[in-house]
Amino acid sequence: MKKEKREIHVGTRMTESEYAEFMLKNRDASGKSIMSNSNFIRTSLVNSSIKVNNQEVEQYQCFILGKISNNINQFTKRLHEDNKAERINDATYKKILEELVALNEEIFHLTLPIR
Repeated sequence: MKKEKREIHVGTRMTESEYAEFMLKNRDASGKSIMSNSNFIRTSLVNSSIKVNNQEVEQYQCFILGKISNNINQFTKRLHEDNKAERINDATYKKILEELVALNEEIFHLTLPIR
């Protein structure tokens, strides 16, 4: 297996307090470095996840999901009314209900946080 060479350099700036916290996290009880700074940062980046919290985007998503939910509820109500009044047959009713369940699952997955 060929070892991949690291050729891309990434830099960052830190405040003194950020750097102090960084250094503390990479030290054992005796104050000795656990690993090189580069390896520590690389390992931290690869093994962590970052959640971006944007309130404006989340509010808009809730607004849109509310509109979608309202439309689905209206459609479902009409579907039940038409089935009860025998304006559609049972096969059509069941097929549309299956599609609504699938649509509901798709919408549910849209509400999950981005990973």
